[in-house]
Amino acid sequence: MALFIFILMEYLEGQGESVEEGILTKTFSISELPHFSTERYRGYMKEIGIEDSDGLAAIVSNLDKFGFAQRRGDIFRFRSPIYRFFDICSSIVHEGEKSDSGEREPIK
Repeated sequence: MALFIFILMEYLEGQGESVEEGILTKTFSISELPHFSTERYRGYMKEIGIEDSDGLAAIVSNLDKFGFAQRRGDIFRFRSPIYRFFDICSSIVHEGEKSDSGEREPIK
């Protein structure tokens, strides 16, 4: 679930959107998620055994099951407990920004 959130955060940021606002206010379609849109994202997903939209749907189902999202068919939105994932992911990203080189490290 954390990798799923990382990819979504990086994608939203790359689109010039406010990551926090996007995560907390947007409605997402599983079929339109960015998790297979680049070779790098596909590689990350493959490493955790997710190779198609059925795998993404399973992750969203788990997010729903644990109260982080609300899913209706192909559509879902995050619920307020997602703040915890958001905080963890943001702190990891900010630690990367504080590297000795002064450059932002990519999310791995």
